[in-house]
Amino acid sequence: MTLSPHQTALFLQSRGYEVDKNFKFKIRKDERTPSASIYKDGKIHDFGTGWHGDIVDFMVAFENLGKREAFAIAKEFSNNHFDFQPSINAYKQTHYNDKPKSPMSPELAIDKFKAYQLDRELNQDRFYKLISKTIHTSYKGLDKNLDRLLGYDAKRDRITMPIINKDGNISNFWAYNPNYTEYKVLFEKGCPRELFNIATIKNNDEMIYIFEGEKDAINAINLGINAIAVPTSSYTIKNEELELFKERNVCIIFDADEAGQNGALKLENQLKSIVNSVSIINIIDLAKNIKKGEIKKGYDFSDYIKDKTNIELQKNRTL
Repeated sequence: MTLSPHQTALFLQSRGYEVDKNFKFKIRKDERTPSASIYKDGKIHDFGTGWHGDIVDFMVAFENLGKREAFAIAKEFSNNHFDFQPSINAYKQTHYNDKPKSPMSPELAIDKFKAYQLDRELNQDRFYKLISKTIHTSYKGLDKNLDRLLGYDAKRDRITMPIINKDGNISNFWAYNPNYTEYKVLFEKGCPRELFNIATIKNNDEMIYIFEGEKDAINAINLGINAIAVPTSSYTIKNEELELFKERNVCIIFDADEAGQNGALKLENQLKSIVNSVSIINIIDLAKNIKKGEIKKGYDFSDYIKDKTNIELQKNRTL
């Protein structure tokens, strides 16, 4: 049975083995150090005996199962875990024949998405630690639509989320670690940065909130806000994307710095002849409602949600 290293690791974990981030694990309970490793072809190698094989061979050799029974177990697990496709139009097979709009092909995008989902399953503790520092209301749970898209890149130790364009194709991946002082955010090399979450905004009369940066939008989405994000404050919405805003009500919330203020005004001017209404919320005014003193330069919506959450948690602890 041909599987990726991630898939083999996930299967072994389901059988009670502890697979580390380097795809090594202990076959025998009395071992002090891992004796086996998963190779790039998904096969397992036991360094103690020199044994080598796939997950079916493994169950036969080390779990004393017959080959037919082992194959049935592997097949059932594969059917239940490895055929996952996100339940939004972005990942339908019909897109595979479309002409790619970026250096990343649709097939590669799907493979990356699945790999990040498997990395998340294999590293749940680490994933949720990073989530707790990124989405400040995650202790209450994750929005179901957001949850099904979030993944984890174990190699780079980053939360991931696909950036899906208006045609429903994955054009890039947002990869984030809040603990890094530099390069907190990474994207796929050579791939375009586009409007974030544009493919999943609600197509109704509900207000569209536009934020500066993907993290702010994610924090808003987890609050049930109909949110998208521009990649930078200077971003100009493309002509083919403007139709998505026609006769909609829009609210812009950018960062508390000169670039954010100028970017908000620029975006307001671009949209005002297309939308039904457009307004700007000053994040500093929001912050002054919950905290005293000077608001730091670059203060953003995520900072506001973090401060507000901390205040609410502190109040609950003193009750």
